[in-house]
Amino acid sequence: MEVPIQHIIGTIALMGLVISIGLSYTIITDFLQTDTRRQQLQEISENVALHVVEIVNLANFGNSGSGVMTCTLNLPSDVAGKTYIVEIFEDGTSLPNSWYINAYLVTNHNINATSLIPLRAGQSKTQLETTSGTLAEITYGPIYGGGNNTVVWAQKTKTEETEITRAGLGRLSAGG
Repeated sequence: MEVPIQHIIGTIALMGLVISIGLSYTIITDFLQTDTRRQQLQEISENVALHVVEIVNLANFGNSGSGVMTCTLNLPSDVAGKTYIVEIFEDGTSLPNSWYINAYLVTNHNINATSLIPLRAGQSKTQLETTSGTLAEITYGPIYGGGNNTVVWAQKTKTEETEITRAGLGRLSAGG
């Protein structure tokens, strides 16, 4: 039984077409998923940046003494089923005291979103915490996903010479 060369070429072309359609579908859906996740992370980072500005302004203009003010964040526990991290960082390459919120996926740091924290220079100096630590019942530092105990916090400290407002992201301890 002889198979003409046209049938072989046609079969190979048909298989190539099916494979290329499958790859195209995969590439397009991956791009759309990445874009959707990036948009969700952007919303999260903008929301957190807004809350940081609000809590810093409340601490700067209030007479809270040396107490810690907190504001609970309502963040999703994941982004499209993926765990994410939210952190504060300072960009030392641009303007001094340029603070940003960065949100990114744990599994793929390239899927991220960054939002500027628009803090104005006021009467008091503001220091945003970029490292991890503990303050009262708050463990601060990068936040893994959301939860009902995720907060932004601020503490105003006055001395005879200076007045400083510290702020950051954190989680309240179970008892807090």
